Amino acid sequence: MATMQKNASDLLFRELGIDIDVTKELNFYPVAMQQMIAIARAIDTKCKVLILDEPTSSLSDKETESLFKIMRNLKDQGISIINISHF
Repeated sequence: MATMQKNASDLLFRELGIDIDVTKELNFYPVAMQQMIAIARAIDTKCKVLILDEPTSSLSDKETESLFKIMRNLKDQGISIINISHF
């Protein structure tokens, strides 16, 4: 079971373009990477509704584009997404 979960997490990280060393603490990574890891953790819970509060605030344009693509894929899988953004 743990191996299946690890493989699923590895696949999700690859889909999100996240390359991490699981032996390092989260605060080792830049804020943008921490944010993508948090989003991956939320997606991994197999939720039906995903609430994202300013998910792009620390992301580069490329990372933002990648996140929006992932959000569209999640929507296509029937996951509702609430995206909170402050302008």
